[in-house]
Amino acid sequence: MHGEPVLCEISSFALLALVAAWIATLVAAMIGARRKESPGGEPLFWLMLVVALWSLGAAVELTVTDIPAKLFWVRVQYLGTLACCPLFLLFAVRFARARWLDSPGRVAALFAVPAATYLFALTNEWHGLVWPTIHLLPGAQNLAAFSRGPVFWLGVIAYSYLCLAAGTWQLGVAALRLPRALRRQAVVVLVGSAIPWLANISFVFGGFPVRGLDPTPLSMAVMGVVVAFAVVHFGLVGLVPAARSTAVQVMGSGLVVLDEQGRVIDRNPAARLLLGPSTATSSGQTSRGESGPWAALLGRAFDGPLGRFEVAVPGDPPRTLEADVVEYRTPHGPVSGRFVLLRDVSERRRAEGALAEANRLLQSRLAEIEALQESLREQALRDPLTGLFNRRYLEETLERELVRAERAGEPLAAVLLDLDGFKVLNDRLGHAAGDELLRELGLLLRAKTRRSDFACRYGGDEFLVVMPGSSPEEAAARADDLRRAFAGQYATSPRQGIACTLSAGVAVYPGHAADLRALLAAADLALYAAKAAGRDRVAIAT
Repeated sequence: MHGEPVLCEISSFALLALVAAWIATLVAAMIGARRKESPGGEPLFWLMLVVALWSLGAAVELTVTDIPAKLFWVRVQYLGTLACCPLFLLFAVRFARARWLDSPGRVAALFAVPAATYLFALTNEWHGLVWPTIHLLPGAQNLAAFSRGPVFWLGVIAYSYLCLAAGTWQLGVAALRLPRALRRQAVVVLVGSAIPWLANISFVFGGFPVRGLDPTPLSMAVMGVVVAFAVVHFGLVGLVPAARSTAVQVMGSGLVVLDEQGRVIDRNPAARLLLGPSTATSSGQTSRGESGPWAALLGRAFDGPLGRFEVAVPGDPPRTLEADVVEYRTPHGPVSGRFVLLRDVSERRRAEGALAEANRLLQSRLAEIEALQESLREQALRDPLTGLFNRRYLEETLERELVRAERAGEPLAAVLLDLDGFKVLNDRLGHAAGDELLRELGLLLRAKTRRSDFACRYGGDEFLVVMPGSSPEEAAARADDLRRAFAGQYATSPRQGIACTLSAGVAVYPGHAADLRALLAAADLALYAAKAAGRDRVAIAT
């Protein structure tokens, strides 16, 4: 009957240590899924894990009765004992957004002293620098007393307190310097960090009522509970940390948040500035209760498809806003509402309008230039009086037509025309009357030639009509039609009794000539033959 109370007392200490391990593990699990979403989450996660290891080792150490077994589990605890304070310092530095522990080399140096101390703990039997003596305490509590050597005081106590002091100082700086949205988090964590300080000081310097029982693991777990409160209540490592909230408030782009019913649940200052006053006095106003630019934006953002659109904001000058609408979802998947991101693109739109107007003017100028170039080209290739092609065009084109005719095996006819009696008319009635007659002949030639033909003013009162694919007989027949048409047209116009007729000479490649020069010479000889035969007729080259 005497042994049962002792076992019950020992089990209660072990159970307390197991509770501490369970609390630390629970906090680590709470932080673990989102530990990378905010500064300090990663080292805080590992801190809770080593506290859980420390507490679990303490629970087992409190159940064993012999010194070798206790020494083994104390060494297991030391993995957590030596690592927790550097991890606490690392957490405080990362949480405070400080930069002096960012490099891997500095982080490794932070754990150099704990690693060396742990080697001394593993080899304590050889030198006794960590625990010079170990003995069981009298009574029924199954507790042991470890005396403290120089390595314990330097490697465990001094270095751990140094890390705790540096971390606490860093949290105090954060509480003073961080933005207002983050200060409450820093204050809560700072208060929680004082708990391990008090517990460990009372244990090391004899102030704890139960000799041989280290309350530090439990106090670290309690600190974890305080930090967990900061996680849940203030969103320390939540989905939308306070730092992001601050960034949303100060960013230049407008942000409007709608819930699944289309109600405005949040809007940042930039949105109010871009859209002007709202009829909603607070968040939760339905989008259909708005007016003006807000109504245009929210109606389209909630009822329309996702994507980008523009909103016109009246004013002097009027402004244009570009809105991007995206859905946001809960962590489990269902759609919770929509985000609307706003940007003022008025200057860009005005610049684009000015650029479009400049481009339109440029296109107009280019069209004018192209028309002018075409006009100049026509002027360079056409006779200004008759509107027919000039001799330059003839020389450029006829050479190509000869090559094409040779390749196709087809004839190419050249008809050389000359006005009979033109000099008499020009001398008696003047150059104006002569020019008028040349213009009439030009109109006649353009009207009576095929699309494949081309008529040129060859020089003075001589004209050349090129007829691709025409035999000598066909070309002569068409030339005679031209002659008769001119005679009929001339007979109806008053020329004060001056007779003007049309004579023509026909030559065909390759029957009459083998090249361009010979073809023109043959047509010229045929024209002279027609004039010599009495004029007003068509002659074919021989």
